Amino acid sequence: MEYAVGVALALGVAVFAAKAGFDRDRAFYPTVLVVIASYYDLFAVVGGALPVLVLESAIFVAFAAVALVGFKRNLWLVVIALIAHGAFDFGHGRLVANPGVPTWWPMFCLAFDWMAAAALAWRLARSEPHESAVGIVPAAPEGFRSRIRPQVAAELSAAQSAEHAGKWAAAFRHLERAHVLGQASTIEHTRVHARMFAWALRHRNLREAAAQILRIAGAATKTPFGLVPSGNTGGADVSAFRSLPVPQDLAAAIAVARPPQIGRRVGLAIAIGFLMAGVVGAHAVIAAPADTRVASVEGRNIAYRVLGAGKPVIVMVSGLGDGMQSFKDVAPQLAEGATVILYDRAGYGLSTAASGPADAKAAALDLDAVLTQSGVPGPYILVGHSLGGLYAEYYAATHANQIAGLVLEESRPADFSRRCEAARIPMCTPTPAMMRGSPQGARDEVAAFASTLAQVEVISPARDKPVLVISRPFGQKPSPFETLWTETQADLARRYAGATHLTAPGGGHYVHRQQRAWFVSVLRQFGGTIGSAR
Repeated sequence: MEYAVGVALALGVAVFAAKAGFDRDRAFYPTVLVVIASYYDLFAVVGGALPVLVLESAIFVAFAAVALVGFKRNLWLVVIALIAHGAFDFGHGRLVANPGVPTWWPMFCLAFDWMAAAALAWRLARSEPHESAVGIVPAAPEGFRSRIRPQVAAELSAAQSAEHAGKWAAAFRHLERAHVLGQASTIEHTRVHARMFAWALRHRNLREAAAQILRIAGAATKTPFGLVPSGNTGGADVSAFRSLPVPQDLAAAIAVARPPQIGRRVGLAIAIGFLMAGVVGAHAVIAAPADTRVASVEGRNIAYRVLGAGKPVIVMVSGLGDGMQSFKDVAPQLAEGATVILYDRAGYGLSTAASGPADAKAAALDLDAVLTQSGVPGPYILVGHSLGGLYAEYYAATHANQIAGLVLEESRPADFSRRCEAARIPMCTPTPAMMRGSPQGARDEVAAFASTLAQVEVISPARDKPVLVISRPFGQKPSPFETLWTETQADLARRYAGATHLTAPGGGHYVHRQQRAWFVSVLRQFGGTIGSAR
């Protein structure tokens, strides 16, 4: 749904701008890019994350700078920047921990960005090579193909006449001239190669026929992106990648037709966009630390790391959509006086996706395998963030003899969704649509979300274990969602007799990122209390 809305809205804006004449102003699409790039700053403010705001602002300045240069010099830079920003949307959650970003925004913004880029590219493709100081000067409505087609047809007719006269070589020379003329048009380019193939069959030239089969496929797929060598005559006697001088009479005809130079530019822009998306998508694999280990669970792999040494042993359980990288900044600090175990649940990072429902029971099975195969003896302090808190609660209840303590950081209470929906508050429960573009593990966990809630609600909470609940602060006028979240955090603490409930001094949902020093200090004190009590 997010992708469809993004495409529809961008298309609507583009059509409206074209009809109203807004896009005749060079500043229109650069302004669109600046506005789009500024939203992550707004989300950082909403999330109350000052360090994140600084990082998002730096990224915004970079895109705004490209918008300015594109406005001043060449609007194709704005096309490339819009595609690049869409790729940035795709991997934003893995690059920047911005707690204020709605889960649906990256998918929506990616679709909007790329649709806007396509609209601007189309607009530029219909323009003359030069642009006025005020705006884009529209070209004649007919495209390059209609302007060059008569010249191509004339050469093809001359080839047919020469062939009927028995002049095979002369016929092929006319086909070569038609090829040079029609190279920039996918249809004409492909048509000429088809005529060359037919010539080769009639002439029983198997070498030429085989070459033309490959070149027909190349003309059909590569011409739209401008991946054609200028002046290439198209025969088997010339490399398909070699550029040649264009005869003066043909060059004049091509100049009159003035094909818009969209091919190479759009091809380059798309290549850059997909390259960035590929880099972002592979980020988790490329960035895997050298000390990453693998535990085997029913034929599947679960990636994990062990940092530090000694007691206490702290096991970090990340939230929905996050792998072990969520704790990459706090884990080394905690490991200065403890052993810290991080892991990627099924379907995250280097861990194999779940073979069955990704519910709390499955999460406990995977975590138990990691702890057992790590060789690090317990008991363990479980630290569960957000959805990871539900998994930590379930594991603590079902493996109580292995648990020394439980820390629930902004943990989602098992009854929150039910109470939220009863109060008719929107966005109570994550949906599959929200997880598009997220790791497979996140999509699987949302699919099994109802099962996880039911499993945690019916368990008997771990008894006689120290429990620490950490929650975020809200402003003086909290929303209904925030008010309910605060209430359920207090109820979560009451669920465990003797639990301590602390409110972070600032920040948002990711306390361990936005209040790192405070978070590390609190966990060290909690671990020290457990150690002194034993």
